[in-house]
Amino acid sequence: MSGSYNCRIQKFTSDGIFIAQWDSPLASDGQLSSPNRVAIAGSGYVYVSDNGNHRIQKFTSDGGFITKWGSSVQITVNLIP
Repeated sequence: MSGSYNCRIQKFTSDGIFIAQWDSPLASDGQLSSPNRVAIAGSGYVYVSDNGNHRIQKFTSDGGFITKWGSSVQITVNLIP
């Protein structure tokens, strides 16, 4: 389960019992900013759409960071009066 505004992923049993969560609202590898989609592969890997950081991150089923695709981009706009 993803918590976009809480910047976290939560893990539950099939009966809805809370097991664990991983969270950290920053931009470093393994940290999340507005996660909004989660996919779990047959292998158990967890893929998270990290919307705030514009990337997909891959984790172990325990929340260990493996890799990422994409990155945050900082844009500077200079307005000329």
